[in-house]
Amino acid sequence: MFVVNPYDDFVDGHVSYPTVTDLPIVPDLVVIAIPAKYTVEVVEECVERGVPFVIPVASGFSEIGGDGIELQRRMKEAIANSRTRVLGPNTLGILVPRRSIDTFFTPPDKSPRPHDGSIAVISQSGSVLTGVFEMAEH
Repeated sequence: MFVVNPYDDFVDGHVSYPTVTDLPIVPDLVVIAIPAKYTVEVVEECVERGVPFVIPVASGFSEIGGDGIELQRRMKEAIANSRTRVLGPNTLGILVPRRSIDTFFTPPDKSPRPHDGSIAVISQSGSVLTGVFEMAEH
């Protein structure tokens, strides 16, 4: 795991790199957890670097209209004709217990995570998905 933060050299005990471009290797997945207005620039860095998968979690894109529509258009333009694929924006992300992949930004004590099993759940709504996880815990 790598951390990108242009303002700190260390984040939670991890070395922090100023940009995606500065990472020592090309990551398989980049989770972008910054305000929407800065997200497109980071997506462009990911495309330039050859990152195959990007998950921008911020809201503030087409769902708000106006400037958000333009931001989402720019993001689509950034990935056009590239190998970079985007899940989002405005998403909880993905959870694959078998592979220890958890991109959710809700802490497990607030939103339980299911254990590995043979059922897959795909939801358009993060609230509904969180509710399903909570019901599955009981």
